[in-house]
Amino acid sequence: MTPDRIHVSSAKGLRFKKHIIVSGLTDELLALGYQDDGPHVIEGMPQFHLRLFYHPDVKAYAMVIATDADGAWVDLHCKYAQGQRYHSYTATNTTSPRVGVLDKPPGVVSKKRPGVSVATLHKGFLKDRPKGRLSPVAAGGCARALEESHAHEMDWRNGRAVQRQRRSPRLQHCHAESLGRKIHSRN
Repeated sequence: MTPDRIHVSSAKGLRFKKHIIVSGLTDELLALGYQDDGPHVIEGMPQFHLRLFYHPDVKAYAMVIATDADGAWVDLHCKYAQGQRYHSYTATNTTSPRVGVLDKPPGVVSKKRPGVSVATLHKGFLKDRPKGRLSPVAAGGCARALEESHAHEMDWRNGRAVQRQRRSPRLQHCHAESLGRKIHSRN
């Protein structure tokens, strides 16, 4: 079960899963001008090891994500300055069939480019991301951007689940039963 909120914290000295692959991906990002923000973990989700980066010139964050189950890959992320609404664009080069398959909220775009090099992913990311005023990026900001993005998507998914339950009397009944409540029929 995926938590509604995550907390990403620094993990200096972390021994990466897939460390040889992570080192290669890290070198590729550094060559493209990304600045290293160090190793991080998602608290309560030990299967994920992260190395975070930021690139102020192109207003983008990068994450090298490593897991035992899915290997290591890169996500590139930018957020748009759109007032109260959340808008973002993410590109990933994962080859895992389990990553990037969920639907996204309005204003959130994710593009999967399985197996491409980091340089190709970066070039496509800059070319394909929608035009608009991008939010600035800085050291320490990638962890916060990941937390915000996750919270936004989970709030949207949970809201959709509630809407579906409201439309379905059977689902309402099942939910009420799970809480130990009685449903009074209007018939």
